[in-house]
Amino acid sequence: MSETVKEDREEGEAIQKQLTAAFMGLQNPTLPSAYKLRDVALANGFFVDPRVQHRLTQAEACWAN
Repeated sequence: MSETVKEDREEGEAIQKQLTAAFMGLQNPTLPSAYKLRDVALANGFFVDPRVQHRLTQAEACWAN
C-alpha cells in the first residue's frame, strides 16, 4: 500500500471519528447545522448513525406539516 493511500485512509478514519463525536455531542440534533453536517458527510461518503438520521428525518417531517 502506498503512503498516499495509507494517509488518505487514516485521514478519512480521523474525519469519521470527528463526525461521529460531533453528532453524539449534539444536544439538539434538529439544529440546521446538524442537517448541513449530515448532508455534507453523506455526500462525501462518510457514515452517519441511522439513529441520528432518523431523528433528523422525524424533525423534518414535523416541520413540513
